[in-house]
Amino acid sequence: MASGRGHASFTIDTLKLAKDSLPATVNEPPPVYPELLNTPHSLIENPINDYDYKLKLKFNFNSSFRTLHDPTKDDHEKNFILNKWIEEWSILPRELKQASRININSSKFKPNLLKKNIITQNNKKKTRFNIDLNVYEEKPMGDGDDDDEQEEGKKDDNADVNENDDDNEGKLKDAEKKKLTDNENEVDGDVPNEEEDMDEDEAADYTYSYFDPGDRDDDDFDDDGGDETITSREKVSTTTTTTVNEISLRNKPLKKCFLPPPTILDNIIKTKKRKNNIGEKYLFQNYSHQYENKNNINLLDNQSSSSTDIKPPYLINSEPYSVAKQLLSKIDKCSSSSQRESLNSITSEKISLMTASEQSSVVQPLLTDLYQISMAYAYWKANKHQEMATFDLYFRKNPFGGEYTLFAGLEECLKFIRDYKFHPTDIDYLRTVLPTYTEQEYYDYLLQLDMNNIKIYAVPEGTVVFPRIPLLRIEGPILKTQLLETTLLTLVNYASLVATNAARFRSAIGTEKALLEFGLRRAQGPDGGLSASKYCYLGGFDGTSNVLAGKLYGIPIKGTHAHAYVSSYESMDDLTERELCDRKSGERRPFADLCLKYLNELGPILKILPEQTNKGELAAFTSYALAFPTNFLALVDTYEVLKSGLPNFLAVARALHECKYQAVGLRLDSGDLAYLSLEVRAKFREAATKFNIDYFKDFNIVASNDINEETLVSLEKQGHSIDTFGIGTHLVTCQKQPALGCVYKLVELDTSPRIKVSQDIEKVTIPGRKNLYRIFGHDGKALCDLLTKYDEPVPQPSVKILSRHPFSDQRRAYVTPTSVESLYKLYWADGEIKEQLPSLKDVREYAKDQLNQLRKDHIRDLNPTPYKVSVTEALFTFMHELWMKNIPIGELD
Repeated sequence: MASGRGHASFTIDTLKLAKDSLPATVNEPPPVYPELLNTPHSLIENPINDYDYKLKLKFNFNSSFRTLHDPTKDDHEKNFILNKWIEEWSILPRELKQASRININSSKFKPNLLKKNIITQNNKKKTRFNIDLNVYEEKPMGDGDDDDEQEEGKKDDNADVNENDDDNEGKLKDAEKKKLTDNENEVDGDVPNEEEDMDEDEAADYTYSYFDPGDRDDDDFDDDGGDETITSREKVSTTTTTTVNEISLRNKPLKKCFLPPPTILDNIIKTKKRKNNIGEKYLFQNYSHQYENKNNINLLDNQSSSSTDIKPPYLINSEPYSVAKQLLSKIDKCSSSSQRESLNSITSEKISLMTASEQSSVVQPLLTDLYQISMAYAYWKANKHQEMATFDLYFRKNPFGGEYTLFAGLEECLKFIRDYKFHPTDIDYLRTVLPTYTEQEYYDYLLQLDMNNIKIYAVPEGTVVFPRIPLLRIEGPILKTQLLETTLLTLVNYASLVATNAARFRSAIGTEKALLEFGLRRAQGPDGGLSASKYCYLGGFDGTSNVLAGKLYGIPIKGTHAHAYVSSYESMDDLTERELCDRKSGERRPFADLCLKYLNELGPILKILPEQTNKGELAAFTSYALAFPTNFLALVDTYEVLKSGLPNFLAVARALHECKYQAVGLRLDSGDLAYLSLEVRAKFREAATKFNIDYFKDFNIVASNDINEETLVSLEKQGHSIDTFGIGTHLVTCQKQPALGCVYKLVELDTSPRIKVSQDIEKVTIPGRKNLYRIFGHDGKALCDLLTKYDEPVPQPSVKILSRHPFSDQRRAYVTPTSVESLYKLYWADGEIKEQLPSLKDVREYAKDQLNQLRKDHIRDLNPTPYKVSVTEALFTFMHELWMKNIPIGELD
């Protein structure tokens, strides 16, 4: 929610992101599963005898079974059920496990379900349905059913005789031997040799006493050895053999089982341990054919099977097979998706406004500070948690010594609020860190918590903003709004910081040059790298080297090759491919020989000795051009730029031209970038003249060498001939200022304003709910931003306004706006996003327009003019009266 945690939607999607790109996430139990988590009967938790133990099994399995076959439940709930079954299996009596295995493996007959009369040790006659878990036999429907049933009935009548057949004894020994081998991996540590102590009849009787497939009342559990009540299935059963599919199609369910057959649980345990598969996938891969329609019986035939594959018909009661098919499809498609996003799929379906990637799996309720959880408990304990509060999220100072900031991260904030949901695992963890006396009701409250009744007002993403302006106004119950603080801050802080940094790089170099973000390898973790790629593009960069960011956000990706590729070649003899097909005629041309030929011709032009150039470098360029003849851009500083790299590049470019292709350019990654770029451009012009190829003089020169904002300013002053800059470390790490410093402050509670006072004026808050307007002058440029009280009238064009500095009595001015723009929009209310969210490209263009609305002196790199953020006379008076009211009056001794 996400499933995190700078930030970008890292899915993993975050990230229609999460659903198709992100690393595999942790399996989590369902958000709500009261049937198993909150048992109302104490005996269920601590059974004290056989009767209570059977109640425990019945209670858990009946509720689990219903959930398992509910098509509205997701995969994780069903996986959780399987884990609970495994837990039950691990505490079963050893004798029951033995009996179950021996009984199952001693089955003599092929049909899936056999009715058999047994005389138990207590001389009680009862009907047992023996399930052959290892054989599935599809029975045809129609007139042949009765004959088949009669034939099976004859076999059933002779079952007791057949049990002593030598052939069957051999099969039984083999089965027992196999089970003994399997027990070596058993999680509960049963001793294999002890299983020989129980014979088949004892096993059958023991198993039946625990796993009766018929309906029973509580009176059926007779612990004193008296006569048992005949089950309803014995009364109504008129046939001796019925196939699984017939039962399914006739809608005659096996009601009220306690647990699935133990061998199922045993194999789920082994499969999970051996293959690390989730139980849900194992279940539906192996059992789904037991309840599918006959026409779909071969749907899973292409799946591999092994000696441990079990196909029991315990899912007879299930929904149609289409449900299983959908679940299988979902598992296959979402194997790397965010689990938290899946858990909120119902909520997500309501949102049709999202245009970017899905939420990152680490952005979730527990991505917060402990004191938020502690304060939430204190609010709840004091019965204060429903009081309506208003918080402002803002920053106090522009970053990088500038006078503006780009607001970014809004979409991620909205997705976090949309998907806000505590998981049972979250609650389990909180129990370990909160005091032991914390009430269960508080955990229950957190488990059902959502953000449907809060409101989020915000300025649009990409807006140019300034200190003290609330970027987000959050309204709602104080407990909920308090819990949002840390996560909203982490989503806004880095996103706005790196977007602003990118905008400053763009401002330093102008709009004519291309800027590429190359910072993934230097970013603070993979999510920081994705965030940097996304928000640098928003701030004005043209592309990224980050392939995943390109996939997730639609950012153009760019890149060439590294020094390693060049140094991997030693000579032209290393080339295994030396020919290139002509682009137009398709004729194979001796490309490597052409490169050597044109290198010799370039000697006099470039005033170099062709034999002194590095031939391994030439071989690397030749090989790379053969791989990318339409996109050849070479890194030329592995050895020496002007005497080796440049001549080798031009030789390959000339050979490409001969084959009707056009090279792109070269990259400089070291040295004096201004000087080298000018020298290289001059050589391009000479080669263009010599070969009479005009586009040679316009080859793209890319520079990348630990470039920062000051480097760009310096290059502009020196003069250079660089077309594209690749920038990494200083851009994504924001070395000049590593944090923006956003804060989250309470400004109103139950309509009563709140103020935070401090001896540090910068830390004094502006109380109450406020509206924000941008005032424009006659030249179309922004003059100032104006904060008003929530209930003040909207400023009107051509109407003079007295604007005041929030904290200084002397700093005030009249302003007559040519136009007024209201900056706040309601983005979240009533559990849904209220505004259409633009694409990343649209936000990028909007940010560019926002910067153009500022005067040049506000955005210059040296001593920029501060932009004015003012308040109305009414807000100024209101604020200062409250300020004075909350400052104690001292007394002089």
